[in-house]
Amino acid sequence: MSQLIEKFRKAIQASERPMGFLSSRLNQPAPKLILIAGIDAGKPCDGSALGHADAVFLRADQAENPAEAIRKMASSLGNLPWGTRLEEAISHARTGKAKAGAEPDFVVFSATSEVRSLPQDENTGKILQIEDSMDDGLIRAVNSLPVDAVLVASMSDSAALVWHCLLYTS
Repeated sequence: MSQLIEKFRKAIQASERPMGFLSSRLNQPAPKLILIAGIDAGKPCDGSALGHADAVFLRADQAENPAEAIRKMASSLGNLPWGTRLEEAISHARTGKAKAGAEPDFVVFSATSEVRSLPQDENTGKILQIEDSMDDGLIRAVNSLPVDAVLVASMSDSAALVWHCLLYTS
């Protein structure tokens, strides 16, 4: 199972409270926020910026050779789970330079991606990115899809995170 998805599951289990008058988990600390750092794989990165990150999302769309940029950056992350966009993960795998253990822990893909292009490996987390302007009925329908997580955000890379996007997480 994906390390990132496992962290999500543990955070959800920690936040669930049993019903009844006595709760055995009342004294447990609140679950921590899971931080995923976004990095451009073709640019230099200060390693201290990743000190508190639970995972890394590698973007290589601006790099001259995306597969090589991902390979170099991923090899420097150690045991930190990393992921990338589905298209970049496919390009990385096709180069033949991806060693065992150098595969992404998770992939992010859009609703327009082909179903057959998704990794069949159960160890790779599948995160569906959907538009924040999508109809509420369609967003609820996403719950029945075979994905591990959903990212509700604007499809443009320049858009900032807004409170409206966070409303869907509760």
